[in-house]
Amino acid sequence: MDKGRKTKDEAESIRPTPHAPRPTFHLYIDRLILHGFPPGDRARIGEAVESSLAQLLAEQELPLALAPGSDLSRLNGGAFTVAPEAGPEVIGRQIAQAIYQGLRG
Repeated sequence: MDKGRKTKDEAESIRPTPHAPRPTFHLYIDRLILHGFPPGDRARIGEAVESSLAQLLAEQELPLALAPGSDLSRLNGGAFTVAPEAGPEVIGRQIAQAIYQGLRG
C-alpha cells in the first residue's frame, strides 16, 4: 500500500485526532428551497434541518467540503422520497441527511 495516498474515505472526510480538537466553524444556509411543502410547515422543517444537521456534523466525520479555507457557495442536496404521513421533523431530518451526503460528495 502506498503510504502517501489516501483512501476514498480518508479523502472525503476530516477525522479529528486525539491531539487535535474538532474544528469550529459556522455554517450559514442563506436559502433552503422547499418545493411542494405547505407554507405552514416550512419553519418547523427548517428548524428540524438545522438541529439534525448540527447533530450529524457533531457526531459524524466532517466532510472535506467544510475543511478550513473551503468555500462552498452552492450545494445540491439531491432528491429523496417523503412518506405522505411524514411530519415536518421527519422531513427536516431527511433534508439534513441529504445535505450531509451532498457535502461528502
